[in-house]
Amino acid sequence: PRSTLFPYTTLFRSRSAQDRARTREVLLALLVSETRSGVAMELANAIAGLDPPAGDRARARGALIAMLTGETGAGTAQGLAGAVVRLDPPDGDRARVMELLLTRLASETGPGAGGLAQTVIRLSVTTQQRARARETLLALLVRHADHWAAGELADAVAELAVTGEDRKQARETLLGRL
Repeated sequence: PRSTLFPYTTLFRSRSAQDRARTREVLLALLVSETRSGVAMELANAIAGLDPPAGDRARARGALIAMLTGETGAGTAQGLAGAVVRLDPPDGDRARVMELLLTRLASETGPGAGGLAQTVIRLSVTTQQRARARETLLALLVRHADHWAAGELADAVAELAVTGEDRKQARETLLGRL
């Protein structure tokens, strides 16, 4: 089997609410104790698919955010953040994950910057969050040496630029890179 969750897949098919609840409990217990990011993402995605109650979603998000805090790989950080998003995070969790990704982006010098930037966009729902993300991405764009990554950051900045002044600042930053 390709999935690490193979033993639990038959439980997912159960129509009984009691079986689904039991499955969620088992998966959540596994997630909370898991140390491997890839397995944690699979567990979180499986939990999200079982319509968990708010308390279970919060515990799962907490485990993922704790794991994300120590993550150094761009792709894994993006995957963990995506798993948090699928668990319907409240604004506080969204902001925490967004800040972790922005911090991670500050040290990203390769092609992983674009994926992280796109995940930051998905997390930025309030005007303040979008402004914070835009300012951070603009600052990164100014000093980013990798042209491919700079192009991806520029695309992300353009998605976050909502006012004429935002677009003007983004244009000036891009022209300054030329």
